Amino acid sequence: GTLGITPSTDATVQVLIEEDHHNDLTPRLSWAFIRHELQPALTLRAGRMRAPSFMHSDSLNVNFASPWVRPPIEVYSLHPFSELNGVDLLYRTRIGRLDVELQPYLGSGSLRFPDGSASLNGSVGISADLRSGDLRLRLGHAQARFDLHYGDPLFLLARDSLVATGRGNLVSRLSGDDGRVSFSSVGFQWNHDALQLSGELAYRRSSKLVSSGYGWHLTATYQRGAFTPYLTLAQQTTSRPVLDGAVAHEPLIAAYLASRSVDQRSISIGVRWDIAVNAALKLQWSRSRVRDDAWGAFFPVPEQALDTPAGKRLDVVNLTLDFVF
Repeated sequence: GTLGITPSTDATVQVLIEEDHHNDLTPRLSWAFIRHELQPALTLRAGRMRAPSFMHSDSLNVNFASPWVRPPIEVYSLHPFSELNGVDLLYRTRIGRLDVELQPYLGSGSLRFPDGSASLNGSVGISADLRSGDLRLRLGHAQARFDLHYGDPLFLLARDSLVATGRGNLVSRLSGDDGRVSFSSVGFQWNHDALQLSGELAYRRSSKLVSSGYGWHLTATYQRGAFTPYLTLAQQTTSRPVLDGAVAHEPLIAAYLASRSVDQRSISIGVRWDIAVNAALKLQWSRSRVRDDAWGAFFPVPEQALDTPAGKRLDVVNLTLDFVF
């Protein structure tokens, strides 16, 4: 909802109800900001907003706006902080036939997950959105201080093993405070009649706590009447793990590092059927190949904890109904 305060100022609030890892459906504020138009081409916002990390950041929770059942996790898991508490500026201009929107921002963010939490502090970034005719290009870069705290059983085993063997100084590379992280991304979208091609490349560089790595996806869609078949290729690759050398090959430490790695490649084929102007039925099949030293986007169930996804090929089929009102 949006409430006008003055002709140039308004307030926007968005409440999100989403099941978390503890099966909790407690509503939370995903947007809560005040927007003020400084001049027709320049807008200032302050409060809680969506972090502009990806091309589709603003519509991540509105699947009706995208062809997929879900955004490619090989790219979108590299920056899981979706909310930004801070300020930003939106500047729009036109240069020849090119429409330009610049968005510098600063703020902080946090998230919780089973047996752990993470936070970004002093995040500073900028995104640029360029459009001309059928082509859209988006560039982004941000950097921040980073804290990450684990408390799950596998981390505790790895921590205790390092401490017991006199390498307790390495624990602060796995969990703790004062990390530095940067994130860069580039995306494009090209439309030509019924055909649309889009893709993104994202790179995360971290001093510790999480691995450095990159991910990409390429998606093609073809709309024919109410039906839109699509194909997505995606991959995530670690370029520098949080620990390397001989210690990284010890069985327990290697198992821990694998559990934190989303390294995998996938192919997804699906079709979207717009059964109404505000409703879309989607059927998607995805085949993922997880690297031998990773768990990818999958996790073993507790009663089969030793049967990990590492090195496996996994197939997932989804049927979803997305709608807006």
